[in-house]
Amino acid sequence: MPRCLAGMRVFQIRARSLDDPRPDAGAIVVAQDADEAMILLRKDINFAGYALPPAEMIPVDIDAAALALRLGQSGFFSPINKI
Repeated sequence: MPRCLAGMRVFQIRARSLDDPRPDAGAIVVAQDADEAMILLRKDINFAGYALPPAEMIPVDIDAAALALRLGQSGFFSPINKI
């Protein structure tokens, strides 16, 4: 798993709604840097109706072994589909 994330960063995103009654939106984005994360938010993730740049864009450290364990517990990750 560390090989597929080599050179990539994980960002936790929180964006505020442009229409006050809606709750904030959240996303986890894997990108090379903050600029690429913004491009992905604008093009590939449906953040229509939410203010960009986001209210928060926090780089997050992820432990690959812990992630694999959690995905395995959820039934998403199996030894056949190793990431």
